[in-house]
Amino acid sequence: MRRQITLLVAATTSVVLLAFLVPAATLVSRVAASRALDAGQQQVQVLLPSVALAGLEDVRVAVEVAVASGRRVAVVWTDGVVLGDPTAVPAGPVGTTAAQEESADGTRLVQPVGRADGTATLSVLVPAGDQRAGVTRSWAVLAGLGVLLFLVALLLADRLARSMTRPVR
Repeated sequence: MRRQITLLVAATTSVVLLAFLVPAATLVSRVAASRALDAGQQQVQVLLPSVALAGLEDVRVAVEVAVASGRRVAVVWTDGVVLGDPTAVPAGPVGTTAAQEESADGTRLVQPVGRADGTATLSVLVPAGDQRAGVTRSWAVLAGLGVLLFLVALLLADRLARSMTRPVR
């Protein structure tokens, strides 16, 4: 009887832990991706006024500062000149509205910018690695916490089962 009570608690604890840990793990990965994309979108918003209003040399300096800080940023100027990181340039034609392009490298945030002399294209590449940064470590912590809680539940179940079956003996 003691063994059956312990197995019942083990099964119940497993189901409860899975019901909480799987959604938590999914949430962690979504939050990491969202955080990385938000940082990329923030970079777009920082550079947008410069690309829209400043001259070519001012935009070149602003893009070089962004690239030097580790961002993968590019601006395709109205005459086709690429400023910044060429890997951030979108592969195909650019539409007239902001877009997100998924690729093997990551996600490109593409923003066409209307200027008096034509349309420039501002793009920021958010690498796939940045979108998964910290996820593995968080999953390991969640798994460790799950195992710890499971072992504590088994220990408590065994003690409880022992105290319940002792009078029966």
